Amino acid sequence: MEVIITLALLGIGVAIVVSTLAVRWVRNNALPVLSTPARVVAKQTGYEKWRNNRRLRTLNLYYATFELDTGQRIEFSVGDNQFGALIVGDQGTLTYQGTRYRGFQHVGR
Repeated sequence: MEVIITLALLGIGVAIVVSTLAVRWVRNNALPVLSTPARVVAKQTGYEKWRNNRRLRTLNLYYATFELDTGQRIEFSVGDNQFGALIVGDQGTLTYQGTRYRGFQHVGR
């Protein structure tokens, strides 16, 4: 009986995570792709650790914060290549769709 309850709770947890990700994906796809002048104001790294088959796994996470001409700041998760190419203070055109980072075109570099 305990096994059934544990599996049911695990299944519910997985269903919640999958549905949340699916809703975000659908919402982002419904939004327009925007390009706007922006400046890189911060870069951060993080990591997640977990064990898999007795091995410790680590996932590196990269984030960049952009300031738009309006003064609004937006943070995006970016890939390691994009993270390395961005320098705090860079000016250019930020392209994004909802919460999805699409790119940054540098100006004057």
